Amino acid sequence: MGLRELADRADQLAREYLHKYFGCSQTVLAAVADALGLEAEQVFKAMVGLAGGVGITGWGTCGALAGAAAAVSLCLAPDRESYEQDPEARFRVYQATARVAEKFKAHFGAVTCWEVQVGLFGRHFDLRDPEQLREFLDSGFIWRCEEVVGLAARWAVEAIAEAQGE
Repeated sequence: MGLRELADRADQLAREYLHKYFGCSQTVLAAVADALGLEAEQVFKAMVGLAGGVGITGWGTCGALAGAAAAVSLCLAPDRESYEQDPEARFRVYQATARVAEKFKAHFGAVTCWEVQVGLFGRHFDLRDPEQLREFLDSGFIWRCEEVVGLAARWAVEAIAEAQGE
């Protein structure tokens, strides 16, 4: 499968998985991992707490962007044993994740969960508040956030391919 097909597949899976997993961070990670044929079950579990701007607070980085950064790192970062042998490897990961973050910010105008929500919904929701969570769910978030997770997964695959010289 070529880059275009892999990016399309990651985008499609992310949009589908959002309906299944709800959390944007684990959705993007799972979509990229599945599109690229990577084993990522432990990483998927680690991503859950990053959803909704970290613990659904909304304050931190959008979970879709966090999931994309994790997927890029999963593919490009050296393991612990190799880390000391190639200290420059982390900078290749930083460059690839920065490319994703730059595209994300250019497209959505922000990188934090709450700021992205304001761009999509005209306001942000405190997802820890049961009433606001209900409003968020009733707002059709799943349809609006499909674009966010889909593009984040697409851009992660593209950054991985670019960093690998493909």
